[in-house]
Amino acid sequence: MHKQGIGGFKYYVGIDSLAQIARREDRVCVLNILGGESSDVTPVGHAYSGGNVVFGTSPGRSGQVLETPLGDIPVYNDVR
Repeated sequence: MHKQGIGGFKYYVGIDSLAQIARREDRVCVLNILGGESSDVTPVGHAYSGGNVVFGTSPGRSGQVLETPLGDIPVYNDVR
């Protein structure tokens, strides 16, 4: 069964609000940030939070960035 997302967030993730995932004060790393869903969802979450995504990972794609309305998010090969 497909459930509708919330607001401008088109994916249903079993929550009622993005605030249940992270607070604006949290710092976030997004794994596989350049993947299909992550590259769609991350700019929305990043804008909602006021810019709490500090970096993302994508193996073999270090040095690239994910462009968002609040600025580019740097991409590294791994969390380490």
